Amino acid sequence: MELSHRVYSTKFDGPSQKDYGVRVYWDLNRARLLDRGQARTIFDKISSSLRKADPQFRICMLTIYGDFSLHGGDARNLFRTTDFPPEVIVVFKHLPERDAFCTDEEEKECYKEKPKVKDYLPHHVLKQDINIHTLANKPPFNIMIITSDPDFTHLIRKLHTQGYVMMLACHRDAEACLGKYAYYKWDWESMMDGGEPPVPAATHYLVDTKKPKRK
Repeated sequence: MELSHRVYSTKFDGPSQKDYGVRVYWDLNRARLLDRGQARTIFDKISSSLRKADPQFRICMLTIYGDFSLHGGDARNLFRTTDFPPEVIVVFKHLPERDAFCTDEEEKECYKEKPKVKDYLPHHVLKQDINIHTLANKPPFNIMIITSDPDFTHLIRKLHTQGYVMMLACHRDAEACLGKYAYYKWDWESMMDGGEPPVPAATHYLVDTKKPKRK
């Protein structure tokens, strides 16, 4: 469901969009709100956190993935159109937390096996969407992922090495490897309050891997 009046697009051509526009991909199942009331202000909080990293950062697209039935119904029961600026593309993708599977072993037509523990639909769809957008937009291009799923580590590393500016918000207890290649990293708990990133996360990575100069 798209709330914005703008036409959904994967291509961002304007200099301000490429240099300072941020595409935000939010895995709601792995970075949940503390209560339903936060849905009214979460866009402003995320925007505030981004501006504290760079005053020129602004959200140009926000896609939220998750099982909205866990939050009292569909996305319209949790968010309202007035929660977002009209110029921002906002898309909701309602996806069950995992594939349905059959528990009747005697049923011959029950061919779908029980999925693996981490076989979450939002996980796969989010990655697919990011890949589509990066194919349509070469660096400079700012991507922010909100998730605590460590399976995104490889994707963040790959896009970082390709020159994309990767940003991450995750829970404090998320695995450290998840944010190793993110230039900015927020605690999700801090971002929900509009907080700033402690330091550019990539600073540690760049310093630690810098080759010593030959004498």
